[in-house]
Amino acid sequence: MKAIFLTNNKGNIDYVYGEKNINKLVSMTDIDTTPYCEEDILANPEKFKDVEYIFSTWGMPGGGEIKLTEYLPKVKALFYAAGSIRYFANEYFEKGVVITSAFAANAIPVAEFTVGQILLADKGFFHSSMLAKAGDYKKAS
Repeated sequence: MKAIFLTNNKGNIDYVYGEKNINKLVSMTDIDTTPYCEEDILANPEKFKDVEYIFSTWGMPGGGEIKLTEYLPKVKALFYAAGSIRYFANEYFEKGVVITSAFAANAIPVAEFTVGQILLADKGFFHSSMLAKAGDYKKAS
């Protein structure tokens, strides 16, 4: 089972997956730990013709005129360690590729952060912090 990391922002792979998870994937799959981007696939399509599994995150290429699935004819599954897959998923679904996403895991922290920001705004935090930063502490209190 041949697998790759794919994202147009290669630094995201180490940030999102981390060394421990990358090592676990190495023990479970025949994964090339080099992060690849769309340009890499287009420049050397023969290298990727046997890829069956894609691990990705923010910056997943797709949704444009170039159909990467044409360059990845054997891909069976895409594991997306981020939220929404809308911008790239259709071409993979059309080829019968299974896609997993972290949208459910992201939903609660995103909702909590949003509520926190609303509460801070309601209490005038952002306006007060701008006044305090400008040195006008009396108006901020």
